[in-house]
Amino acid sequence: MVFFEGVYNLKIDSLLTDGWIYNLDDVVKLNQQIELPRLPYLAWKSRDDLQNNFDINTSKGRQLLANWVNVTLENELSSQWLKQRRLQQKQALGVNLIGFAFGELGIGEDLRMAAAACDSVGISYTIINISPGKLVRENDQILAKIIEKESNSINYFINIFCLTGFDNVRVYLEQGASLFDNHYNIGWWPWELPVWPEQWLGAFDVIDEIWAATTYTQTMYQQATNKPVTLMPLPVCVERAIFVSRNELGLPENKILFLYVFDFNSYLERKNPQAAIHAFIKAFAKNNTDVGLVLKTMNSNPDNPQWKSI
Repeated sequence: MVFFEGVYNLKIDSLLTDGWIYNLDDVVKLNQQIELPRLPYLAWKSRDDLQNNFDINTSKGRQLLANWVNVTLENELSSQWLKQRRLQQKQALGVNLIGFAFGELGIGEDLRMAAAACDSVGISYTIINISPGKLVRENDQILAKIIEKESNSINYFINIFCLTGFDNVRVYLEQGASLFDNHYNIGWWPWELPVWPEQWLGAFDVIDEIWAATTYTQTMYQQATNKPVTLMPLPVCVERAIFVSRNELGLPENKILFLYVFDFNSYLERKNPQAAIHAFIKAFAKNNTDVGLVLKTMNSNPDNPQWKSI
């Protein structure tokens, strides 16, 4: 690691590498009410004396902390060197997108849409492909040329993991700390439940920040961890959609149709298509011929008892 002069005296040398430099002026959202510039936050997080003297839950405490950091920067750091390093790092700004690049499943599409979002605003990125396992087909080749060109190289300081929290831990265990060390690691993790499993609280140790796709998951993550949680809705695009008529799918043209989509590789208790069926039956009379329910699934097995029950 290369540290800038004086950081050791700040006692945040374990948190600041060259990659942090351009990022020090960013705002860290600790919750919906509290925001801090990154450098004061890192200093406060790393030193007990700062935590004892500056209550960042109050506006006065945050201002006093900011004043302390400004004085420290004047007295202990070479500000000109810092500005130069910030400029150099800004010129190399980009992200490493990590996930199931070829996987034919929803979370694989999360990564592909993250790449499309970067393309739309000119953010440089590298794709790090992770195997989703033998049960998942990997035939979506839209990112194949990019991955082949980059050879799974890690080019940027910021890692964005388009994975579940559990798969994020799996990647850490399989690939070791080298993918994570000296990087700012963001977990763009989906989750359906209002609580995070207590036995999986250690998953937060491998990331620095959580991106929540909905306010529902944002609230859950804020209750589960002290790490920064940012609301970051998933991007959506219809440009690649292929039009298929109802007739081609064998569906009636003159009915109002409700669609429910689920994957048998997931847990049926979680996807709960039975609930969609029961809700439809409850909502409409049996003799109502104006409506219909369409179940779209994949990876089903006709011999699976659960499939037979559906």
